[in-house]
Amino acid sequence: MLQLATTDKEKLRQEALVKENQYPEALIHAVESSQASKIAGQNTPHSGLYIPDAGWVSPVRLCNYLLQHPDIHCRFNTRVDKISRTGDNWHLYDNNDQLIASSAIVVVAGASETKRFEQLSHLPVKPIRGQVSLKQATSEAPVLNTVICGEGYISPPLDNQWCFGASFDVKTPSDEIRAEDHQSNFKNFRMYYRNWQNTSRLKRRVPLVA
Repeated sequence: MLQLATTDKEKLRQEALVKENQYPEALIHAVESSQASKIAGQNTPHSGLYIPDAGWVSPVRLCNYLLQHPDIHCRFNTRVDKISRTGDNWHLYDNNDQLIASSAIVVVAGASETKRFEQLSHLPVKPIRGQVSLKQATSEAPVLNTVICGEGYISPPLDNQWCFGASFDVKTPSDEIRAEDHQSNFKNFRMYYRNWQNTSRLKRRVPLVA
């Protein structure tokens, strides 16, 4: 993965990180723009940090893989509205106060929805809207060897689709897919990666999904 220094502020932050020398060079090290271009397979005017062992993953594929574990049992379309503890067990209830399940350990992985539960309402979490965009890759599209991060990010195509973004909106908690966010993602992509070969072949249009 390449973390590009696309702004003066980011460049100073990266230089300070390297100067502190808290991480082995094999884990993360600075690269000049020429090195970054060679690693990425595309020209970039920016220096950056290279993390050779970092990568990217399809969230859907990862989740489906993890769910194949024999000790995991799924309960879909089931909303937990309350959790309570009695003795050594936690109990999960729906909105009709009907018991869903009981367990000695409960892991709440609900992002900003975590605060719905009384026991966790004190946590300083809030929703931040982030929409990514997918665009069909073609044989004429740019070649990319690794994930590029800067003002947003883009990863090499998976299943013939580019994934790039993401929007960052702290004022709009909506989770609907918005065309204006797609356009913003595309604009940022063209702005920061305009030196890439064949980016002109990525037409300006609303991508497939987000």
